[in-house]
Amino acid sequence: MKISIAASIMIAVLLSGCGESGGEYELAVREEIGSAMKEQVDSWNSGELAGFMKYYWHSEEMTFHGGKRRLQGWETLNSMYIETYSGEQRGILEFSGVEINAISPESAYVLGDWKIELPDTVKQGKFTLIWRKIDGGWRIVHDHSS
Repeated sequence: MKISIAASIMIAVLLSGCGESGGEYELAVREEIGSAMKEQVDSWNSGELAGFMKYYWHSEEMTFHGGKRRLQGWETLNSMYIETYSGEQRGILEFSGVEINAISPESAYVLGDWKIELPDTVKQGKFTLIWRKIDGGWRIVHDHSS
C-alpha cells in the first residue's frame, strides 16, 4: 500500500492530537531541561565538571558525536572532557539560541549553539541533544555537537 507524503503528514497531525495534550507537559519539560542546562553551564564555569556530566546518562549506551568522532559511553565522554577541557583549557561556556522541544513527558530534543571562550581563542558550534527522563531525572542520551 502506497501512502503519499500529504497523507502521511495528515496521519501524523491526527495522531499528535491523541493522548495527553502537549500543553499539559511541554512547559514542564522545557522548564526542567532548561534548569538542568543552566546548572550544566554554571557547573562548567565554576570548574565542576562532575556537575556538568551529571546530566549525561551514566550508561555505556550514551552516545556523543562531535567533529569526526563518535564516542560511546559516559566514561569515555567524561574522559574526553577531562583531557580536552581541564584547567585553563576549560574556558567559559555559554549556550544560546536554545530550543527545547518536548516529544513526550519523558523525551525531548534540544537545539542550540555553544561557545567556549578561552584566553586566546573562542570555540563555538551547534548542538542537538536527545534527552530522556530516566529514573525520575532528565538525562542526555545522545549529544551531537559540531
